[in-house]
Amino acid sequence: MSSLHKERVARSVPFTSAIFICAVVFLCVSQATASLITFDFTGSLGSQFPASPSFFPPFGQTISGFYTFESTTPGAPLGPGTVTYANTISAFGFTSGSYTGGFVGTPQPSPEQGPPFNNISIVNGSEDRYHVNVSLTGAGIAGLNPGLFEFVFTDPSGTAFSTTDLPLVPPNFASFTSHGLDMHFSDPTGGAGAFVSFAVTSLTLRPAAVSAPTPLLLLFSGIAGVVVLKRSFTWRRRTSGKS
Repeated sequence: MSSLHKERVARSVPFTSAIFICAVVFLCVSQATASLITFDFTGSLGSQFPASPSFFPPFGQTISGFYTFESTTPGAPLGPGTVTYANTISAFGFTSGSYTGGFVGTPQPSPEQGPPFNNISIVNGSEDRYHVNVSLTGAGIAGLNPGLFEFVFTDPSGTAFSTTDLPLVPPNFASFTSHGLDMHFSDPTGGAGAFVSFAVTSLTLRPAAVSAPTPLLLLFSGIAGVVVLKRSFTWRRRTSGKS
């Protein structure tokens, strides 16, 4: 190997090392954040019980919201063609008129409903269903406590799904004949509860946010920079001493 070629190789090593270090750190950071997926939804008011409009004064004619879930949640079979992904939703929120609800982390249990709901279920059989249910959090209405928030997409033909895998993109909206969204309110005294229903009009995938550099990435990038500068300075001293 000629001396000129050795010098070129020596000069390339620091930069190659720096690029390798940054690439490894970037991949590690990306892998850590890539498993969370967010779906956004909208809907229009359908029916409510009691039917009196004055019973649900905070609600508007439309609803919008989101839920974030863990894409790597293992599924638990509940029967033929039915799999539930429990405790997969890590954030949830919605707004309708002046009423808002949601949670980040873990939904709180309610005295009437018991342990909190936080599931996505897939049914693939003679009838396909996409079912999301979470414990409803928000203000009480007319002495009733928020209970369950759920929406169910139903396909009576059984052709919407080919597997029971957790969908990482919104299910094909046109494949389902019904797109219901219900919010249930329970009576703490044991009396009749109430509900308000919406028809889901859209379910879309939220683009993944491009996060700012993490402290770990900045740290290793700085170390890589120091390595480059140190080796480059050493190489220059050696080459200047030879000339």
